[in-house]
Amino acid sequence: MRLQLQVMSRNTPTQVPPSLRGYVVAEGYRYWASKLQAGRLPGRRDLDPLDIPDLLPQVALLDVQRVPWDFRFRLVGTGVVAHLGGDLTGQWMSGVGYLCEPSGLFETCRQVASLAAPRRNRRPSDGPLQQYFDAEDMVLPLAADGETPDMLLLFAEYVPKANVHPEALPPC
Repeated sequence: MRLQLQVMSRNTPTQVPPSLRGYVVAEGYRYWASKLQAGRLPGRRDLDPLDIPDLLPQVALLDVQRVPWDFRFRLVGTGVVAHLGGDLTGQWMSGVGYLCEPSGLFETCRQVASLAAPRRNRRPSDGPLQQYFDAEDMVLPLAADGETPDMLLLFAEYVPKANVHPEALPPC
């Protein structure tokens, strides 16, 4: 199964055209759901980046630590990097000031990991560009054993806020 997003590959990967808003998170969810088997969660081994090349700029993969709760960025797509202010690969959320508990993203990740259920959000971005963008994301549980999430798969879109004039947007 290979998903196509022609427009994303021709535009900057950090902004989603208005006509496609919601596409990345919706297609990310469809891809994840296609990997469910008999009600068991997919694991990292079930994912193939070659299936979703056009979604990769808007993806993050996180390791789950349960005690105490924390999440380490294993992989961060270029579109996510631009909005988080840098490449956070290898870093724990607790060590990134604007992402540590009780940030919106941290709380969403904790809920998804503890409930083993996906969650879609639209909220102000947690990154340094939060005055310009809202974030729409889908956080999905992955479990090597099919039951207990040990990783999270995140698909994110960054939408300019309604009150921000396009010329005021910083270059990404």
